Amino acid sequence: MSEEEVSSTMRDQPAACANKPTGPGASPPSTTQKAERSFRSWVVALFVQPSKFFASFEDLARPLLIFAATLCLGVASMVDRIEQHILRAEMGQGVSGWSELSPWLLHSWSTLWIALLVFGALNVPLFWYLGGWWYRLRLKWSGATALDSLRPRLLFVYSSLVYALPVVLVMVGETLLFPNYRLARDAEGSWTLIFVLLSFWSVVVSYCGATRTFVLTRRKALLWFLLLPWALYAVELGLWMWLFDAFNAAMTETV
Repeated sequence: MSEEEVSSTMRDQPAACANKPTGPGASPPSTTQKAERSFRSWVVALFVQPSKFFASFEDLARPLLIFAATLCLGVASMVDRIEQHILRAEMGQGVSGWSELSPWLLHSWSTLWIALLVFGALNVPLFWYLGGWWYRLRLKWSGATALDSLRPRLLFVYSSLVYALPVVLVMVGETLLFPNYRLARDAEGSWTLIFVLLSFWSVVVSYCGATRTFVLTRRKALLWFLLLPWALYAVELGLWMWLFDAFNAAMTETV
């Protein structure tokens, strides 16, 4: 294998992608403790040790787990879309019908969650097929061979979960703490910054999963799975920051 290729060895991967040795386990826990510990270790591996998480696809390919993970992506995408509508409305660029719809969504958790779940479920095929297709195409452009249809979809869904899962969990927590989404949004504080950082970290997790699963050309993998996604997120973030600053400046001039 040439030095231009990325292998699954630890020296070719960033620290977050490397497998770490584990010591001998303790005595067997109870069934409930084992399930809780298994879920925690599953989440920790996804966020901190993606190479370990993507070491085997047997458990990841369970249909119920795939649907739950993909639904989580759909719900998170709908939260982002609602946020975009709110920002546009605040800047005086709201889409037609948003002023009539927004009171139903922003002042009623039940209505908001019904909309998130329904439209999130409708997005499941989009993420699974279209997102998986785009991920598979990038793998091909990065030098992967013997590509199947399942593993690229699983890599896309679970790496995207790094951003989507915290968004959904925060929404659940805000539902329990605040009477409506409008008040919860006004009190979010530093969550926006955390979500931005997680979106960039999800790119690293995706890169680790891709290089752990397939033999890729290093330079091409860095381009398609790190540099270009990071650049896209940076441009999008910069655009929204510019629009927000322009809106604040306009509001200051009118006061």
